[in-house]
Amino acid sequence: MAFFNQRQLEQDGDFLTRLATLLKQGFSIETAISYLAIANPKHAKRYLMMLNLLQEGYSFQEALQQAAFPEFIFAPIYYAAEHGFFTKTLAECGELLKKKSRTRKDA
Repeated sequence: MAFFNQRQLEQDGDFLTRLATLLKQGFSIETAISYLAIANPKHAKRYLMMLNLLQEGYSFQEALQQAAFPEFIFAPIYYAAEHGFFTKTLAECGELLKKKSRTRKDA
C-alpha cells in the first residue's frame, strides 16, 4: 500500500464525507463531484479526472484507484455500490480516513 500522509488522508476523508452529504441531499454523483471541484480549486484536476473516468464508464471504486485514494477503502465502496448503502459507506470511509489522519497526527 502506498504511503499517505496525514494531510492527504484528511483531504480524501473530507472529499468522501462531503460527497456523501451532497448525494444524501439528492445531487447526482456527477453534479456533486463537479461542485466539489469548483469548491476546492486546489484539487479540481484530481476530482475532474475522476468525473471523466465515471463518464467513460469506470466504476466509482476504479476512479478512486486512479485518483490515488488509499487502497483499504476500495473494497467497502465496491460492495456498497453493488449491494446498497453507497452513501452511508462513503461517509463512513471518509470518517475513517479523517480518524486515521488524526491518529497519525497524535502519534
